[in-house]
Amino acid sequence: MKLERPDFPAPLLVMDDFLTDADAAACLQEAIDLRVAYQPASVGHGKDNRRDAKIRRNDVVMMDSVFGVDR
Repeated sequence: MKLERPDFPAPLLVMDDFLTDADAAACLQEAIDLRVAYQPASVGHGKDNRRDAKIRRNDVVMMDSVFGVDR
């Protein structure tokens, strides 16, 4: 595994080869298999939680609601 920080100030770390090819393929397949559980993402919190495509247009799946246990 190769770790590096970007040349610009950001709170992130880039990890190359984090997963083996087989593990990466299994994660991708699980994401594809869960496509029926995806729903439009929302913005905000609590009572202010709403869907606003001008701000956020991706889909999400909440794993706890799918599996009910730590995955």
